[in-house]
This record gives sequence, structure tokens and C-alpha cells, in this order.
Amino acid sequence: MDVNDKSGADAGGAEEDRINGLIQSINLTMRRKLSLLYEIFNHSNLAFGYVSEDSVEQLANVFSEKQEMIYEIDYLDRKFLNEFEGLKAAVGISSMEELRVGDNGRLADLRLNTSEIMDILKKIDALDQKVNQKIAKLREDVAADLVRIRRQRHISGIYGSDGAAGPAGSSRPGAYAPPPVRRSAYDAKK
Repeated sequence: MDVNDKSGADAGGAEEDRINGLIQSINLTMRRKLSLLYEIFNHSNLAFGYVSEDSVEQLANVFSEKQEMIYEIDYLDRKFLNEFEGLKAAVGISSMEELRVGDNGRLADLRLNTSEIMDILKKIDALDQKVNQKIAKLREDVAADLVRIRRQRHISGIYGSDGAAGPAGSSRPGAYAPPPVRRSAYDAKK
């Protein structure tokens, strides 16, 4: 349906105003979402740097801030859905593709905002995949370090933490005790 159709006199004018108001509201919602997505992209860049620097606390703060923005985007998506359902009902369409932009600049903005949102989402996804790969690598490194620490702790427990464990000095059953040193009578005289 063409939302620019001027037929219908005054009744059509009120309906046209309502449709234009819906389009304007949708555009504002989408611009706010786009703004948040750019902030999320910037936070993803920060996260990438913090992972490289091994700054866990700062990384956690970035993720927390990103999550708050995601909650707001979820709200905006629900708002967009409700507004778009109202627009579809008002102009008698079932999808955005059926909207004919014509001379209505607001509809052109709507399509442009949608396109820009898709572009930034792709960039965020690519960057977040890199961040996730770096985090996975760090997790593997930490797991390997933990295995090494446990192994060293186990070995220290077997031999004694101060290195002086022996059969008499060890309270752990099965502790390794080196064989006693045999001295000859000649060695004792020295």
C-alpha cells in the first residue's frame, strides 16, 4: 500500500497523520537501537583489548555494561514490534517489503535504519567471535596452568613440601623415603 496516497479527504488526512506518527515513532526506536548497537560495538572493541591485556576485572565490567544495553535493546525490539504491527494494520500490509517508499522520507529513513542495523550487527558478531576465541584460548591456558599446579602440589605432597620428608619425618602413609646412606667405619673417622 502507498502511504503517500492523498485520496480520502479529511478522514484520510487523520489516518495519514497517524501513519506518519507511527513511522516517526518506529524511526526513533530504531535510531535509539542503532545508537546502542554502536555502543555495544565499541564495548566489544574494549573487550578485545582487555582480553589481550588479560584484564579480567575490566572485561567483566565491559560485559556487564554490554548486558545492560542488550536489555534495553530487547525492550526496544518489543516496542518496535508493537509499533510495526500497528503500522502494518494501518496500511494493510503483512511485511516491511510491501511498504512503498515513494516520496515519504520517513519510510526511506526506516529502510536506511534497518540496513544500518543489519550492518552493525554483522560487525558486532564478527568482533564478538574474535573476543570469544581469545577467551576460549585464555580458558585453555588457565586450565593447563591449573593442571600443572595440581601436579606440582601432588608431587610436593609426595616428597614433602620442604623437601625434607623422610620415613620418620613423614606423617603421610606411602611417602617416599630414600634408602639410608651406608657409611663405612673409615668414613666415620673422618
